[in-house]
Amino acid sequence: MKIQHILFTGLMIFLASCSAFADPGNARILLTGTNLNMASPQELTVKNLESMFSLVTLDLYNPWEKKTDKYTGFWMTEFVTKLAKPGLRTLNFKAIDNYQVDFTEKDWTKFKILIATRVNNQYQPVRHKGPMRLIYADYDSSNIEHELTLTKWMWMIKKVEFK
Repeated sequence: MKIQHILFTGLMIFLASCSAFADPGNARILLTGTNLNMASPQELTVKNLESMFSLVTLDLYNPWEKKTDKYTGFWMTEFVTKLAKPGLRTLNFKAIDNYQVDFTEKDWTKFKILIATRVNNQYQPVRHKGPMRLIYADYDSSNIEHELTLTKWMWMIKKVEFK
């Protein structure tokens, strides 16, 4: 009887932990760095982050997937304004596969960069490039500057460092 109880308890703990992963809106993003304007580091869920910002939903073209989808998220400029200390030089985004991209003030002021938390009104699991991604909202393939930003389109974001 004790073994059954232990196995049942273990199964319940396992299922409870899986349910947290089943909802990509509960995926955690690590915010860290010397120029983060809160106790550092902070792990916030995608839903927590959404609650801090004015969300926008836009139909945007994704050149990597060669299609238009409805993206919901918040602007990188608002993200910086609310969460960065004065003197922020760089935002470093890191993906689950350790791909990293740095953004400077020139990037987040010159381009309309959306930190997307949903695609077609759905939170995205890692297998669908979630939980967060970066989308250039004003992308135009005929603009050479926009073509040069393609390496900065990111998905599967797990960490943001404020430098």
